Amino acid sequence: MIGLYIHVPFCKKACIYCDFHFSTKLNQTEQFTNALCQEIHLQERVHKETLSSIYFGGGTPTLLDSTQFQAIFTTLQNYFHIPPNIEITIEANPDDLTPQKLNLLKQLPFNRLSIGVQSFNQRELAWMNRSHTAKQAEYSIKKAQDIGFFNLNIDLIYGLPSVESIQQSLEKTLALNISHLSIYQLTVEPKTKLAFEIENARVTIDEKKALDDHQIIMQTLTQNNYEHYEVSNFCRDKKYAVHNSNYWKGFDYIGFGPSAHSKIGALRMCNISNNQRYYKGVSAQTLAFQTQEKLDEQARYNEFIITRLRAKWGLDVLDLKHTFAPHFYQYFNQALLSLNPLWYSREDQLITLTEQGMLFSNRVYLALIMA
Repeated sequence: MIGLYIHVPFCKKACIYCDFHFSTKLNQTEQFTNALCQEIHLQERVHKETLSSIYFGGGTPTLLDSTQFQAIFTTLQNYFHIPPNIEITIEANPDDLTPQKLNLLKQLPFNRLSIGVQSFNQRELAWMNRSHTAKQAEYSIKKAQDIGFFNLNIDLIYGLPSVESIQQSLEKTLALNISHLSIYQLTVEPKTKLAFEIENARVTIDEKKALDDHQIIMQTLTQNNYEHYEVSNFCRDKKYAVHNSNYWKGFDYIGFGPSAHSKIGALRMCNISNNQRYYKGVSAQTLAFQTQEKLDEQARYNEFIITRLRAKWGLDVLDLKHTFAPHFYQYFNQALLSLNPLWYSREDQLITLTEQGMLFSNRVYLALIMA
């Protein structure tokens, strides 16, 4: 089985922190849809695969209309086996989730909704240059639940340079009875507006505030029966995100659309991050890859370490031993001794990160991967 990701490269506006590939030229959605369907047709190596999940990300996938969604799903059905009731997720911004759009999504095969809330604080939303308001965020969630989207995730960001903490957003999340949360620390990516503001001393990121916010997140969610099952993800009642969980378990996936990534065995591919060149490539009956490489054993070992230790399913030492050459197993065991023992736990052959280890996960990876 294989997971399938579709990147829809359109947004209404640019958020201050975002370095994802997107365009604000919303008049190109039809051209994109046609090119996407053509790319699916050209990807013969994965045709007839059984899909384990489908994920529409971006960008803002809900900027597509009903006819465009229907064309994409029809194309997928022509080339893949789609079992009944697999997880089919779409990302959305609150301001796009009108009652009409929600009813449209409900009529399509989508059964999971991921809403980019980021904050329930209006000042923070304005600072991030988000296209929605705090009231729109709450309204969209309630309307989604009203029409039956109970498998629902919201994204939040912590460590924002404001006087407010993450507490207000968490309290609103609890009041809305959200089953799944993805909570990310604000990071400074090159060539973003945030990076420019910091370089020009207009914004300062306070690492201590991020740590304080993280403690509030852990305390609040643990007390309210959320399971911290991945570095940035929490859920109730074992409602894990199937698509993303398969990334962390090392399963294969195929990505369609500009900038989309794929993993097939040792092969890694990334589509070109340019809409016009993507359109031209597929119209010429070629796949517009920006990169395509076969990972060597060291790169695959490093990827194994990073993906497995992100989530509650952990790293099976015997799996590592049987997958890689003996010196990788020896290197891992030696490197493990250098780690702070408070950062991980070991039960038989399974190693998982503790809460403190998840907080310092980047240090864990750097200690265990092979340079």
